[in-house]
Amino acid sequence: ATRRVVTCEGNVAIAEAARRIVAENGLADRVTVVPKLSSELVVGIDLPRRADVLVSEIFSVQVTSEDVLPSFEDAKQRLLVPGARMLPARAVARGALVGGEELARLVRVGSVLGFDLSPFNAFTPVQQYLWPGQPFEFFSEPADLFAFDFQSQDRFPSASRSAVLTPTRSGVCHGVMQWLKLELDDEISFEQAPEPARQAAARHWAPVWYPFPAPLAVERERSVNVTVTSNRRGLRIEL
Repeated sequence: ATRRVVTCEGNVAIAEAARRIVAENGLADRVTVVPKLSSELVVGIDLPRRADVLVSEIFSVQVTSEDVLPSFEDAKQRLLVPGARMLPARAVARGALVGGEELARLVRVGSVLGFDLSPFNAFTPVQQYLWPGQPFEFFSEPADLFAFDFQSQDRFPSASRSAVLTPTRSGVCHGVMQWLKLELDDEISFEQAPEPARQAAARHWAPVWYPFPAPLAVERERSVNVTVTSNRRGLRIEL
């Protein structure tokens, strides 16, 4: 049987450009571009039958905030054969304790020219995206914070879990940095881990920083427990 690919794109102009590229490369007989969201596809109209493989990259650094969970749930229910291969098979929100004076300056304020401005610290944002050039220091080894198994799960309800981060040094920690890891299968994965030597280099998905309400003094090997919550539209990490 002839193998066919049906790909969809919600932006009509981008879908048309993709269709032209497919045709110019001689693949129009095998690749069909449909100018719709996946939730609008209909088997028997847009797809000749249910698909054997789903390939997608609608992920944010927090994994979930681009509607990936409801999209996958819908695809598994309506568009895929049972047991269809999911690529990626799994996505993991990874994270670590971080600190450093440069991070503290982003969210902490004290006395300025004799004025106590510390009440403004109550308005510290619960999360910030860190872009290239932002120095930071790791205070723990990376750990899995929240995982989504697209291959085996059909539903992804809102949930909270506890994660343990173990400091590798003593000092003042200012929060948790979180980034994305995609596992295509059991052997191949891509992890967008930040590197202090390169600062918070984005390379595509900028890491997210969740500042603690106040600086936290940590001791080496004395674990810190954080709560990680997925509300299907994003993640939140709190002490």
